Amino acid sequence: MTVESSLAEQQRAIVELYLHSKWIKASLALEDENLVIEYATNKRDQQILIEELHNHTNASNPNLTSNSRSNIHDPSDTITNQKRIVKIVKPDNIGLGISIKGGRENRMPILISKIFPNLPADQSGQLHVGDAILSVNGKDLQHVSHEEAVQILKTAGKEVELE
Repeated sequence: MTVESSLAEQQRAIVELYLHSKWIKASLALEDENLVIEYATNKRDQQILIEELHNHTNASNPNLTSNSRSNIHDPSDTITNQKRIVKIVKPDNIGLGISIKGGRENRMPILISKIFPNLPADQSGQLHVGDAILSVNGKDLQHVSHEEAVQILKTAGKEVELE
């Protein structure tokens, strides 16, 4: 076994996985040449996954310091599961500066796939790639097609409120 394959066996992470129309926590592990995905359907089992990840990391590499262990990213520690309102004021002739993906035909929410530098979305500092857009100026986007979402965003006006 080479050092490189030994390192690959130890790579694990907690991620958010969109499954059956909802976001759940999942554990990804790179074992040899295989990607192993484990997920739980309830909060108790999700917490067990997180604990197993921490325990696996500690057992597989005892040389890790407590500081390096804290670099393991648990999305629940961030704003990934929190709804928030972002208000952006922009000139009428300039777009928000985002690209989106998803929509009803893809059976996934409208997600920000790209933020263009120096445009209103970027300048606000409040939006991130991967954010779901649930509504625009109070108009629900949760069941619209991709093209409908694009049109709603394009015609949102000077003051845009995103949920």
